[in-house]
Amino acid sequence: MKKLEYFNLVAVIILVTAMTIFFGTRKADYHLDEVWNYGLANHIGSTQPDIEMGVPYEGMGPYENFVQVNSGERFNYINVWQNQGRDVHPPLYYIFFHTVCSLFPDTFSKWYGIAVNIMWMIFSTFALYILVKDITKSATTAIGVVLAFETTTQFFDIMMFIRMYAQLMFATIIFALLIKKYWQKELDKRFYALYTLAVLFGMLTHYYFLIYAFFISAGFAVRLILDKRFVELKRCVITALCDGVAFMLIWYHFGGHLLRGYRGKQAIKEAFTFGDFLDKFTLTMSSVNKTTFAGLMILFVIIVLVMIAVRTLKKEMKYSYDIMLICCAALYTIVICKIAPFTHFRYLVPVLFIYVMSAYLALKELVLRLFSKKSVEYGVIALFLAMNLWTMHSNAYYVPMDYHSEEKSEFCESLKDKDCLVVITVPWESLNFFVALPNAKSYTFITPDMLADALKQKENGCVIATTSEYSKQLDEGIRENKLFQRGGELYYYYDPAG
Repeated sequence: MKKLEYFNLVAVIILVTAMTIFFGTRKADYHLDEVWNYGLANHIGSTQPDIEMGVPYEGMGPYENFVQVNSGERFNYINVWQNQGRDVHPPLYYIFFHTVCSLFPDTFSKWYGIAVNIMWMIFSTFALYILVKDITKSATTAIGVVLAFETTTQFFDIMMFIRMYAQLMFATIIFALLIKKYWQKELDKRFYALYTLAVLFGMLTHYYFLIYAFFISAGFAVRLILDKRFVELKRCVITALCDGVAFMLIWYHFGGHLLRGYRGKQAIKEAFTFGDFLDKFTLTMSSVNKTTFAGLMILFVIIVLVMIAVRTLKKEMKYSYDIMLICCAALYTIVICKIAPFTHFRYLVPVLFIYVMSAYLALKELVLRLFSKKSVEYGVIALFLAMNLWTMHSNAYYVPMDYHSEEKSEFCESLKDKDCLVVITVPWESLNFFVALPNAKSYTFITPDMLADALKQKENGCVIATTSEYSKQLDEGIRENKLFQRGGELYYYYDPAG
């Protein structure tokens, strides 16, 4: 890589890092899973907060021990391993995350999670740049694709979402890069070793990596078959099987998560349930269209199909690496839309870079066929940047995956002189109220059957917090005094006098 390439790539990394930090400073709220993320990495002995029903709390209360690393429990990887065994995800990300949190014991900050995401973003940027340059032999195109992808609102959703998905993004890009390096190259011992490392890294990050790796590996197998490289194919199959055995030996909780864990049961149920696939697929692709392609995804699909047709007519069409990637991304999306528990951008993280890269390369090829001037590619870069800026503007992009609103900020401020009763049945439901409750004068967790007696003790009134699941159990008079609702959070004001 030349000095100018390094300079351009570092400049992009600095730009994306600066934008990530900008959005990070504005992040004021958390998805329930983000709060849980801290607990899974740091809480000792359990995946849920330790809550005593009927006991008043102030400030961080039971959240403190849940989200923070205590001074005496720093770098406690055995606990991380055990917590993930109780949960439904593999442990590798939580090991990295717990390490960062352990550097700052007895504290909580959104920046611990964002810092881990920035680290993986930097690695992903280098990997994606090398991948695209390997495909196109063009440093300009490589920078263009990186800019086009890493300035989308969905990319910043990944950066702001404090979960394992930035790490998963790196795992999928580096795996795709490995296959590209050996697409037309004899497989040596180094390939099999790197393949094993990449598969184990990805699988220990997220189970959905298995689906992605399966389709990419199958696409590579087709290439080996077409080239009649049967000995190498046999070795690849043996390596993949050995990797599967190694993974299950390392992470023996996999079988339990798949067959007994609630996410595994959901995936199996969805796989054999018919009727909602089209709805989930439509919603998923609508989200990608809105947040990644400025509402123009159908245009890019047409451009990709046109270029495939042109290649076919000109007899330039062949089973190439980029065609394989597109097919694998489509198959992955179909499977995920079928088995995912709900519609959410996070599940498409493994293939988002493929969608953006394919759109960029197809448009570039079309433009060059029409104008045959390499300088017009700068127009393609400008177009994608303009699309991404327009998406941020048109969606009033405050901060990704934050669920923030001025209304909620004002509501949280209003709790300072109020007592709260929080109606839940299991400890994890308290994570819904992580942002609001520390602002209250006091808050007490109760079960639905404790509500009537608890209200008798609130002579001066109180705020009742609950989730939509339990709101129907509240008295109609209380429900009429709704103060605030955001997602699953509901808050009502109870006035005993009226």
